[in-house]
Amino acid sequence: MSSPETGARRGVLALSLLAALALAGCTSTGIRPLYGGAAGGETVAALREVQVASPGRIGQQIRNELVFAFSGGAGEPIRPRWRLDVTTNAVDTAVGLDRYTNIASAHLGQVSADWVLTEIATGRTLANGSSFANAAYDYSQQRFADVRAKRDAENRAAGAIALDIRTKIAVWFAEHPTP
Repeated sequence: MSSPETGARRGVLALSLLAALALAGCTSTGIRPLYGGAAGGETVAALREVQVASPGRIGQQIRNELVFAFSGGAGEPIRPRWRLDVTTNAVDTAVGLDRYTNIASAHLGQVSADWVLTEIATGRTLANGSSFANAAYDYSQQRFADVRAKRDAENRAAGAIALDIRTKIAVWFAEHPTP
């Protein structure tokens, strides 16, 4: 006699084997790491040669995040080959009201960014796109706390946008190898 556990174990074993075979097939389908592996080094090297420009406080935050992400903390490139221009727009929306004072108590900061990657030598546009992020924050009766909460929300949104832009630029470089 067999117990119900034996049947369940066989099912789990069969599923595990099937999953392993499916993952093994991924290597022959062209799926590869974005930043590592054989071709990933070219992507990392290309990212290190991107100069980033972005006006405004939120734009500067995005720029700082991207410079750090592209260079691994080494700073701006000495002789950049590409330029990434990022323009930002921020909108602040009240999403909650205090029922006693009828003053906004919760806000949603919405930040969007449009970006263009160009080759410095030729001025040719290589890629462009847009990214956005939302960050909520609470409003209080203290003025400094309100300013700080809004700035922290903008910084969180800027970090999310920088991560999204970095990924899109890295994918572009992975798909378009550079000499």
